[in-house]
Amino acid sequence: MSQARQHPAHTLVADIGGTNARFALADPGTLELTELRQVRCADHPSLEVALGDYLGALFTPPDFAAIAV
Repeated sequence: MSQARQHPAHTLVADIGGTNARFALADPGTLELTELRQVRCADHPSLEVALGDYLGALFTPPDFAAIAV
């Protein structure tokens, strides 16, 4: 018998560019994105601050992340 693979409920995904940082939560089973947010990098002194702002607005923080810089 094969076991069903368990996925975490949501994973933070982020695309950090020179102008904008884009954040979302992804469902690893379906790849559906929710909680999409885009911010200007110039408005945040660091990735840590931009990420903290995004995570602070979430009801439950994700356990995993994938960040492309």
